[in-house]
Amino acid sequence: MAAEHADARPDPDALLQRVQREARTAARGRLKIFLGAAAGVGK
Repeated sequence: MAAEHADARPDPDALLQRVQREARTAARGRLKIFLGAAAGVGK
């Protein structure tokens, strides 16, 4: 039964590469700036 689970595990090196690749793309974020005015808000 333990041998069945060992075969289903992903390759650690491939998993590390995938996580590092996703971290590089996720590190580049987007900045949104909203400009506006509303009545009754202090200036």
